[in-house]
Amino acid sequence: MKCPNCSAQVFEEDKFCGECGQDLTKMEPLAGDSEPVLNNVNQSSDLKESEKNNNYSSSANQGNEKAKTYFNGVFSFFKDALLSPGRSVGRPYNVSIVAGTIGLLLLIGSLITFVQLRSALGNVVVPFSTLFEYLIAMIILFGIFFGITYLLVLIVIRESRHWKEVFNDFSIPAVIVFTLFILASLLNLITLYELGVLVSLIGFLLFITAPVYILLRYAENNNVKFDSFYALIIYYALAAIVFYIMGRLVIGIFMENFIYELNNMMF
Repeated sequence: MKCPNCSAQVFEEDKFCGECGQDLTKMEPLAGDSEPVLNNVNQSSDLKESEKNNNYSSSANQGNEKAKTYFNGVFSFFKDALLSPGRSVGRPYNVSIVAGTIGLLLLIGSLITFVQLRSALGNVVVPFSTLFEYLIAMIILFGIFFGITYLLVLIVIRESRHWKEVFNDFSIPAVIVFTLFILASLLNLITLYELGVLVSLIGFLLFITAPVYILLRYAENNNVKFDSFYALIIYYALAAIVFYIMGRLVIGIFMENFIYELNNMMF
């Protein structure tokens, strides 16, 4: 603070100025005093902090709204695929929503299958990495058959189709298939093995038929480069190659694990 009479430096607890003897108890601080300046700075800082909090709250609300909108889209696509798959083919769905729906179903199916394995094998330890291995295997299988479908569309169909359109349409029967696999895993989990195997078989047949269904839908009104029967031969040849390679890999992994366990038992 400064003395209002001589502008000498004084302190708030001083009653008289040390330079001129001015009585400070009856005087108000000058307009340029540092205390109001500090108050203004503090007020400005509080306003900025309040603005930051408001911005953070606004961003959080926007994020929650986006997440809510996204999951509503996922649920809407899932419902359309289950209740009206034929009418849903050809609709312009958002690719990220379609991919999220497929990914969510695969994750749920992998988790239930992992729980089922741990429950069925009892004392045998099933590592947690098995969950991710199964999930990756299902994603690869989905990607392979989508690739086959898109390749067939390029070869057979006259009218060009964007990969996003083919992906959306192929995902519609895939939603039904993965839902059946989840149902089969739940049935196995409650020891209804006969029903579980039956539902799994239906899902498998639908899965290998899905590319044919999409191809025939695109081939309507004779929109094909050659007879669609030969397209079926091409598809089943490609599918046979895929299953042959996958079968060799699975048998190789099984034999390797079997030999490893056998050596452990012997030695």
